[in-house]
Amino acid sequence: MTSPYFSKFAKNTLGRDFIASDVHGHYAELEALLQHVGFNPERDRLFLGGDLVDRGPESIKVLEWLSKPWVYSVLGNHDRMCINAGTDSKAGGRMHIKHGGEWFYALDTRTRAEIIHAFDQLPLAIEVEAQDGRRLGIVHAQCPFDDWDHFLLEIGSLSPEMMRRGQVAEDAIWRVDRYNKVVGNLDVLFVGHTSLQSRQQLGNICYIDTGVCYPEDKGFLTLVDMNSNETYESRTLTTDTQ
Repeated sequence: MTSPYFSKFAKNTLGRDFIASDVHGHYAELEALLQHVGFNPERDRLFLGGDLVDRGPESIKVLEWLSKPWVYSVLGNHDRMCINAGTDSKAGGRMHIKHGGEWFYALDTRTRAEIIHAFDQLPLAIEVEAQDGRRLGIVHAQCPFDDWDHFLLEIGSLSPEMMRRGQVAEDAIWRVDRYNKVVGNLDVLFVGHTSLQSRQQLGNICYIDTGVCYPEDKGFLTLVDMNSNETYESRTLTTDTQ
């Protein structure tokens, strides 16, 4: 299937594939985790589950990270709020600021436009072929259907307007009402959006948002090796590695 809103990656025969989600501008913690696992940008790949910005101290670094040839991300609802800032009313901007977007409105017009353009290029879903041939999916909040291939067909029919305003896209980046569901024609689906105290797996859905943007609740960032299933947490790193 060819669609600007879906990206598919063949197995990584050279190195490892990692995933994190809901970085929310905490790029120092992400960098510390990558250093901890010995991430090699010449062989390894990093996938992100969206919500790259807002609430954290380094949201402005998002353009730097998205420009790295080994970083791939889906669109999250906070990323969408930045896109909407270019077209929505002042009320939309106020909602964004209320949810940690004040950094965005302090930027100059050109930088805001560059960020909006970068987010506009992000797909709604990513599929990665594991080293053992399994199908691994990534979406920000949830797969709106019981079958991954059905979801991909729906994505393939999206127009730009439907991507911005349509129900499928909104459900994928905002809605969470399919707990304990199994997504057919997929081995593991990695999602973020729902902040939990630790990584959880329900059915074949792996929840990896552990609330790094909520330090008052002792939130942290989680990094998962998509092939070995090993999990690494920023809260376990010593102070001198952060």
